[in-house]
Amino acid sequence: MAKQNTKLKIKQLALHYFLEKGYAQVSVGDLSKLMGISKGTFVFHYPTKENLLVELIKDLCEFQWQVLEQEIKVENDPLVAYLYELATMAGSCYDNPPIRQLYVSAYVHPASLKVIRENDTVKAKKVFGTYCKEWTEQDFIIAEDIVSGIEYSMFATEHEKEIPLDDRLSGIFDVILKSYRVPEDIRKETIQKVLSMEYRELGKRILNEFREYVEETHQKELEEAVAKKQVKQKNRRE
Repeated sequence: MAKQNTKLKIKQLALHYFLEKGYAQVSVGDLSKLMGISKGTFVFHYPTKENLLVELIKDLCEFQWQVLEQEIKVENDPLVAYLYELATMAGSCYDNPPIRQLYVSAYVHPASLKVIRENDTVKAKKVFGTYCKEWTEQDFIIAEDIVSGIEYSMFATEHEKEIPLDDRLSGIFDVILKSYRVPEDIRKETIQKVLSMEYRELGKRILNEFREYVEETHQKELEEAVAKKQVKQKNRRE
């Protein structure tokens, strides 16, 4: 259990510094020193920094979708939910280089990109199945390869003040929905609805709540470990 606590503490600390300084600016050596552990101990839990990124992205994908399910009725309006998730991610990156760098890194590294594509392919089949009834599994995989590239450009491009974020997202979302054969009238209506929502504020909130979630998970695991240890010690004495 001590090993598991170390792993959770690494994740907690890494998330904090990735969001504060940027993924590229924080090294394995930095995290090891901050934790007071050797690089060997770090590598035992996470062979590379990319392995740590993969685990954080898995958790973040799941967490932000759970938040969206609370915010809107996903099942009743899956198109809005799909675009709203992307909008919140883009909104949280606006004027926040470290967060933008974290998302860009997730789309650059093959292992984390694989997680994103697999997660989004499953989601796309549920959201766009009505519009792509004759599509095979391979068709959705190919479409997601293209869409993930579009999403990468959304994060990688620094937002210029003379081009409003709403305008950028409107064009990007239209291309994505076209890729999945969504009719023009539905595209326009859905995009307008999403951009009228408070996506920037929600994006910031999700990241703050995710950080708290990781910290609370670590604390809960630590408390459980202490409790189990105390029970074992008591049983031995008896």
